[in-house]
Amino acid sequence: MRIRGQYYPSGSSRSQDTYLEVDESGQVYLRCSISDKYSPQGHFEDLDVSSRVGNSARSIRFLDGALFESTENDQIDKTQKQHLKSSRFNLIHNIESRYRYVLASAVAMVGILWFLLTVVVPFSAKQVAMSLPESVALNVGQGTLEILDQVFLEPSKLDSETQGRLTSVFQTMVVQSSQSLPLQLVFRSSPDVGANAFALPDGTIILTDELVRLSENDDQLKAVLAHEIGHVVGRHSLRSVLQQTGLSVLLIVVTGDVVSVANLAAALPALLMESSYSRTMETEADQYALAFMQEHGPEPYHFADIMGLLKSEHEGADIPVFFSTHPDSDERIKPFLAE
Repeated sequence: MRIRGQYYPSGSSRSQDTYLEVDESGQVYLRCSISDKYSPQGHFEDLDVSSRVGNSARSIRFLDGALFESTENDQIDKTQKQHLKSSRFNLIHNIESRYRYVLASAVAMVGILWFLLTVVVPFSAKQVAMSLPESVALNVGQGTLEILDQVFLEPSKLDSETQGRLTSVFQTMVVQSSQSLPLQLVFRSSPDVGANAFALPDGTIILTDELVRLSENDDQLKAVLAHEIGHVVGRHSLRSVLQQTGLSVLLIVVTGDVVSVANLAAALPALLMESSYSRTMETEADQYALAFMQEHGPEPYHFADIMGLLKSEHEGADIPVFFSTHPDSDERIKPFLAE
């Protein structure tokens, strides 16, 4: 069997046209032309032959480090079949040359990506978010509030009596929640955002003037605040951003790289502006709110009432992604209406 290609002697980058020949016993010889004498190179089975990928050139590595390259893939295939005792050749080529294998591989790849994005990344993001020290959450929350105040929010126009009353209500809820992360309530106005409430990673919960005016009573606002406390408890803001940076999260989980955590945390305020909670996170916050209200009050139906008001208020409105967590599906309010 004769194969034509380029030969690179060991330790040299200069090539020369060469014929590689293999006799019936599997002995390998090299010669620069048909008339040249043979140069024995050992047995074919001892050589390192690269796998076939389409019609690209393949390499054959000799024991002394010399290299032979050739595009005569069919000849190399025949030689392998004849002289290799194992079936370890041409796996990639065999797969890529059969459409059913290509289709199966594509389907498998889609399945793997789906599993990574819907299972592995959310799970890893949750583990990373819950394991981050509170100092990271505090720093991120402060940076985010500064950005929000510059872009979307204005100082609250609520009178001091209303703010004081709602702050007192919230402080009672904080004691009842028994959370280690410090929780605080701040008021802001935003005609663009409208009636809304949202939680920052550091435990700051922002209540807009528009939501206070939209509500019919303080019990409805307590229901909203219980839901937002649930977001803080679940570290949903951090998890939402970490899921968007899924590859970074996986690397952090695998390597435990503290520097990567710090670098990623520095970018979280900006990323938070472009993220929103997943349905899973909203459900977790709803479950927390329901359990809180069943234990401490008010009656759960107040959550359903305020959600209905929010849905009517925001229907068809165009609001920033970060504030778009309310309203949601009617399915969410069913547990709060159950007898």
